[in-house]
Amino acid sequence: PSPTAPWILKQMFLDGVYFYAYNEVAFYTLSQVAPITHAIGNTLKRVAIIATTIVVFKNPVSNLSIIGSVIAIAGAMLYSIVKARESEKMAAKAA
Repeated sequence: PSPTAPWILKQMFLDGVYFYAYNEVAFYTLSQVAPITHAIGNTLKRVAIIATTIVVFKNPVSNLSIIGSVIAIAGAMLYSIVKARESEKMAAKAA
């Protein structure tokens, strides 16, 4: 059975509500912790999402895909940390 228009509209609405809630939590968290802490938490969230999809959807994982994921996650975390430190330096200079 294919999804009906009302079902699709309901799912789109719920998706928007969930994304809005996610953004609210992210901005609140960022206001409560240092940017570097937030960046590390965001990276850990990515790891949790990848691990969950592997377990729930039984995605096959090769050694090469593990290495690629580790490199991508490490790169994203390092970029976030460097960017956060640069933002802190710029804010300190402006003050």
